[in-house]
Amino acid sequence: MIIIVFCVLFCLSDILYGEDNPEAKGKVLATCLSIIGGACVIYGLYLNNKKIGEQTNIDKRFGDAVGYLNSDNDGIAIGGAYALFQIAKEDERYKSIVANIFCDFISANFSSGNKIRLIGVVKELLFQNLDTVFLETELTLRNISFEKNDRFHGKVNIGFKDCSFEGVVFNMLEFARFESCKINKSHLIDCNKIDIIRSEISGISIRNLSMPTKEVNLVDNIYLGQVEIYAQTIIGTLYIGSTATSFDDDFVDKRIVVYTDCENRIEINDRCKKIVSIKKGTFYRR
Repeated sequence: MIIIVFCVLFCLSDILYGEDNPEAKGKVLATCLSIIGGACVIYGLYLNNKKIGEQTNIDKRFGDAVGYLNSDNDGIAIGGAYALFQIAKEDERYKSIVANIFCDFISANFSSGNKIRLIGVVKELLFQNLDTVFLETELTLRNISFEKNDRFHGKVNIGFKDCSFEGVVFNMLEFARFESCKINKSHLIDCNKIDIIRSEISGISIRNLSMPTKEVNLVDNIYLGQVEIYAQTIIGTLYIGSTATSFDDDFVDKRIVVYTDCENRIEINDRCKKIVSIKKGTFYRR
């Protein structure tokens, strides 16, 4: 195909400039390249204008969807939630924005007891897509109660404040931070980094067996039940800081049990040593 094009160009140069003109072929080739270059510029401008038009359309859809989400009509509000979710799927710019709008909406409305159906829809859209649409986002949730039907799975950073958890599973989170929370019968599995601070713990297990434990910090917590930590490999630090729990010196439960082969990676506050037990070479198997 290319050979045919060049043959046509050379024939055209002979017709326009004569066979004896040594610059004929160069002039025709330069003219053709200029035409092709101009066409490429025009096409590039067309694509750029098209992209700007699409972004303007998405921006308008986003503004409308936020308004729908705040509607007093449940049907319209649910439609707004789905519209925002669709925008997050289509446009990377809105991924984190929509995720945080959902978090703020749940946090602001959960304790009121209103909009239960709408909150359920928003929770489902957010939590069931942490490993896809909302991957690698940073989220903050406040004043929410989570139960065993709630699951958190995906490479995201999530901060919880003044929340409660009953039988909740957290799986493969990049960073999970709990502050002033109540945690019971819950499990953190293969999470990269975990902070539990000033919280009330009635029962929790931390299991990092398929990946190394990068960092775990337990600070100023009340331990009402046992904490079990299975950390086969620790590449960072497991820190057990001061505790808010009162203990009878004559009888102290081993409230925190750590199963690991990396005892040298564990730092324990002096006041907590009596409540911590470290066991080597015994690991939880699912």
